[in-house]
Amino acid sequence: NVPTARRGNLEAFAAAIELGSALEAPFINVLVGRAVAGVSLSSQWDIAVGMFRELAGHAARAGVTIVIEHLNEHDVPGALVSTPKAAAGLVEAVGSDHVRLLYDAYHAAMAGIDPVRDVGAYVGLISHVQYADSPGRGAPGTGTIDFTAFLESLDTAGYTGKVGLEFI
Repeated sequence: NVPTARRGNLEAFAAAIELGSALEAPFINVLVGRAVAGVSLSSQWDIAVGMFRELAGHAARAGVTIVIEHLNEHDVPGALVSTPKAAAGLVEAVGSDHVRLLYDAYHAAMAGIDPVRDVGAYVGLISHVQYADSPGRGAPGTGTIDFTAFLESLDTAGYTGKVGLEFI
């Protein structure tokens, strides 16, 4: 039910803004979710764009930025936004400075993408970066993503923000 979901999303976002304000957090990660069976992907995309445009207005008034994270299909089957390219497309479709990309090296690698080579393509849309090694979602050096090369790629592309380590 779209009206019920919309109301729930707005309430959850208001709570996230309240908590984020208390913590002085500049970003709020809003997950897109999974594709819904029986509803066309284009309809779901349009609903997501509309929802993020509405949330962007709330984010602007609160002085925060929403970040959209891509989630790989292996860990999140049916993820509506499963690659950095899809997340970047959603950010661009929303068209607000208050909705940006959260680039996740682990999720990119699990989607079969080399984050060292890929991340530079999105640096103009990125407001936050997360790293865990892949496979296994471990600390740097436990998988196949060269952490140093990843950081060098970000630096070469001109990224000046933070890199969060999100590993098990």
